[in-house]
Amino acid sequence: MLIILKIRAYILIPGLFIFCTNFFSCNNYSSVANDYLIRVDSIHAPDSVIQNEGFDVVFFGIIGLNTCQHFKSFNIDYNNKDVHIEAWGTDNSKGEICGEGIVYLNGQKVTIKLYPSGTYRIKITDPNDITLVKQIVVK
Repeated sequence: MLIILKIRAYILIPGLFIFCTNFFSCNNYSSVANDYLIRVDSIHAPDSVIQNEGFDVVFFGIIGLNTCQHFKSFNIDYNNKDVHIEAWGTDNSKGEICGEGIVYLNGQKVTIKLYPSGTYRIKITDPNDITLVKQIVVK
């Protein structure tokens, strides 16, 4: 009988610990930020650059329609002479009331370097799979 009580204690105590840790933890899974692809209206970049020298691609568009939405990051993928760039935003409202107002992407920029010389295409993809393309000559 004593052995059965010890076995129950070995099972019950860790189980109770795991339950309490999960139940009282600070993680609120419903408050995870929601990331989304930003619709880019336009970009500014030079028509030609010198190989292996950094240059800026400047982005314009609307990030969101409330103050809980903001720019998060750029995702850049190099594929031969195509450079695919995505602008990502995040909504961290966590179910709270957000201030009204349009949040703009204006002026966010990414610096890239291209090598070797040739003609490259900067491709910006938006949520509707529409791609904005800018051709750049690398000297």
